[in-house]
Amino acid sequence: LARNSRRLALLTIGTELIGVLVIGILTIADKSLFPDQTVWSGFGAGYGYIPLVLPFVGLWWLRKTRTMPEQIDVSTD
Repeated sequence: LARNSRRLALLTIGTELIGVLVIGILTIADKSLFPDQTVWSGFGAGYGYIPLVLPFVGLWWLRKTRTMPEQIDVSTD
């Protein structure tokens, strides 16, 4: 699991982002689909748009902290 933790993080953050975008669009397009407010309603407007911003922060953090494999020298000296 430790080797796939980045993949798991990307999957969960991606799911969160897709969820907030889809529900946000649906609540604006047709308010009758969600008569009660949810965290993702209106892209998280009732929560200071934190549900919309947080996945982008998570993706930024994963990109910032990723480790690049060291360059392999393939020269034939």
